[in-house]
Amino acid sequence: MDFVFLSRKKLLIILESQILPFKEIFKKKIFRIPDYQRGYSWEQTQLEDLWADLSNIHLHAYHFTGILTINNFSEQDYESLEREGFQNLVNREQGVVAINGEFYTPHNLVDGQQRLTTILILLSQLIKKIKNEAERLQFSRQYFFMYDNGNKYLFGYHVDVPSHHYLIRDIFEDDSYSVEDTETLYTHNLDFAKDFFNKKIVRGEYMMRNTNVTGGSASLALAGAKDTRVELRTSADIKEKLKEAASLVGVDMSAFILMAATRAAQQALDEQRMRVLSEQEWNHLNDIINSPRQPGEKLRALMTRETRYVRDY
Repeated sequence: MDFVFLSRKKLLIILESQILPFKEIFKKKIFRIPDYQRGYSWEQTQLEDLWADLSNIHLHAYHFTGILTINNFSEQDYESLEREGFQNLVNREQGVVAINGEFYTPHNLVDGQQRLTTILILLSQLIKKIKNEAERLQFSRQYFFMYDNGNKYLFGYHVDVPSHHYLIRDIFEDDSYSVEDTETLYTHNLDFAKDFFNKKIVRGEYMMRNTNVTGGSASLALAGAKDTRVELRTSADIKEKLKEAASLVGVDMSAFILMAATRAAQQALDEQRMRVLSEQEWNHLNDIINSPRQPGEKLRALMTRETRYVRDY
């Protein structure tokens, strides 16, 4: 699954009484979750609901994602930001943070942090799948961090919250941040969400690779009426191996076997229908096509010989 999964989805969020598309949320803004807010508490039910919502959005439709409630930074909040690594970047009088000549306004996120955190965890896993390094960096800097003597993150917890380092190092996978020794229920939930979305994405990639048998056609393994039964017998070891592999890609064992068998069947059929030529054979074939042999005397005589039989129409 590539990054357009969310970039094409039109997510709307209300911020400061404005309805904004998701991509506008982080423009010139820094968000921190204060220590008096509850840590990340979403579990599988909420994650499944959000995934279903995003999966069912029509490509050009809008989806209302939620409301963000924010307030301004206090002196203590600015001090926390400086301890995080923003020292010499903060202008408290103007209420801005200067990064690479750009001015960002810091806000405390006091409501809506659960959903926003979840979407960013999903984005972080999607961005990892982008193969082009320049594009991957572009999206990372749009939603996650700017670079100024180290990565400066646009979103996170205040530095004294145990989840702060864990979110950036273990979830956003930035090794420049120190290891968080204090693991809590909230850090466990963060890790669970990351694993949840990673499995969903891997499953989507696997199904696209292995079920689009003929140029983007519907899945042969999962689509259509299942009105025919196939039975097979195998050893306990092979069954466990199939079960483990199916779990890793997020499908049941029957679907995994069916997808793998369908792919193998299509490959066998293709091998019978295609002939693979070496480079020398390919060049020889092209020479024959481009410079066909001239007809010999016998062929000329045959083609110019009078017909013995004339059909009466």
